Amino acid sequence: MKKGKHIYLIGRDPADVKRKVWTNENVALDQIGDIFKSIQIPEDVMAYITEHLKKTHQSEKDFHQSSIKGLRNEADGITKKLDRLLEVLMDESITKDTYNRKHGQLIQRRQEINELLERHHAGDEQFRIAVSTLVTLASKAYDIFERSTIDEKHQLIGYVFSNLQMDGRKLRYTLKAPFNLFVDLVGYKEWLPGPDSNQRPDD
Repeated sequence: MKKGKHIYLIGRDPADVKRKVWTNENVALDQIGDIFKSIQIPEDVMAYITEHLKKTHQSEKDFHQSSIKGLRNEADGITKKLDRLLEVLMDESITKDTYNRKHGQLIQRRQEINELLERHHAGDEQFRIAVSTLVTLASKAYDIFERSTIDEKHQLIGYVFSNLQMDGRKLRYTLKAPFNLFVDLVGYKEWLPGPDSNQRPDD
């Protein structure tokens, strides 16, 4: 950082890897801005993607609800087994050692179920966030990037790019999926579903 506000990136000269190249961060951000400009989704394509995501979300929701219901039923069954186990111990139908062993197994499984339930809830929320971010960012990528603060720009960069590097003053990068599919869409109508089609030809 220079003068408390000018941030510089340190790269290597492609012609001489031993030589450092100092590049103002704004130079890199300008290049990144151009890449965000290239992420465009025509309205008809966006409508198709949104509809597809809605169907996918419904499938995800059905899966989560089914899994959660099964896990909760199993948890209820474990509670009943623990109650019966205590009863047979009090009736002296089993030894204390047997009780402790079976009790430990049931408690461990109940903990595993609780962890699985937490993962399902977290996974469902992550899916919602991912879909919302994808639709918003992919349709207005450059505008969002331009209006963002530096910290927000860094977060967007991390969400969209992988293997971001400076080769001298030239940016080298790979776009994460699915943003790599949204760059300069040309001939996109070729894969839009036709009136008698329910999916993309390459699905």
